[in-house]
Amino acid sequence: MKRLTLQFEDNNHSSPTIYDNLPKAFLDKMLPAIVAFEIKVEKMENVFKLSQNRDEKSYRAIIAQLEKKGGPGVQVAQEMKNRLEELFPAGVEWDGSRFIS
Repeated sequence: MKRLTLQFEDNNHSSPTIYDNLPKAFLDKMLPAIVAFEIKVEKMENVFKLSQNRDEKSYRAIIAQLEKKGGPGVQVAQEMKNRLEELFPAGVEWDGSRFIS
């Protein structure tokens, strides 16, 4: 527990949350409830969060800003462009509460 708290407190020995700075009564109560375990990861899934919750005008403005900044943002902008038709199908608009054809 000492090593773990130091690791997540960036070796900051003055942090009130590292093991050596916790009150004895607190440690006596909490330590019996802490159990270590390992998990074998067999599969990982991910999702993209690329401003899908925005309206089309905002979405396109985000793409433009990412392209303007350059660097890795250009790749994100390209991925967002690839999703434009899926998010904003031609002939369908969102009025803020429902889709309108």
